[in-house]
Amino acid sequence: MPLTEREKQTQEKYNVSAREWLEHSGGPDRPCFWGEEMNKFSPLLTGARKVLEAGCGPATDGKYLIEKGIKCISTDYSSGMLKLAQELKTNNQLLQMDIQNLAFADNSFDGFWATACLLHLENPEKAINELLRVTKNEGIGFITIKEGDGEFIDPRTGYYFHYYKHSDFVRKLRHFGLETFDSGRKAGTPNHDYLTYLVRVNK
Repeated sequence: MPLTEREKQTQEKYNVSAREWLEHSGGPDRPCFWGEEMNKFSPLLTGARKVLEAGCGPATDGKYLIEKGIKCISTDYSSGMLKLAQELKTNNQLLQMDIQNLAFADNSFDGFWATACLLHLENPEKAINELLRVTKNEGIGFITIKEGDGEFIDPRTGYYFHYYKHSDFVRKLRHFGLETFDSGRKAGTPNHDYLTYLVRVNK
């Protein structure tokens, strides 16, 4: 599924502003923003504990996943973000890839980590299907989106955002075979908190 024009614009903005994004987010040495959620996620993994970090940005979350003994492959559609990840030497395996078209075989992973990436898609259904496809049955996933209504292009960054209500998004996940067994809320941008979901794959 090709990127829409607004999705392409967001990709291009990330390509040229990756370093600015990182500094705005706290810099390369910032503590893991999702540390509490990662502490819940990690013990639930079974098997080889191989995880896909989708929409990884500079792959700093992947670095923390690796520190927890997790085997992590990190993907992003932004060449600028992946170049930054290489400079930061996060020790992840880094691949340029669109979350809507993952070049992995079915059931390749024991879990997935997808923070703040589905919110940049106009229709996340293809991406959710791909995450489900590449993850083993009963695998564990972590997803974050932003709460709100409708769509928005940030005038400062040029990034496209799609906002969701909690109940609507849970229904969407359930429709695609993802069982939400833990959810939460975390402060995000003004008027748009992050909504967090620990999910289990049911095939």
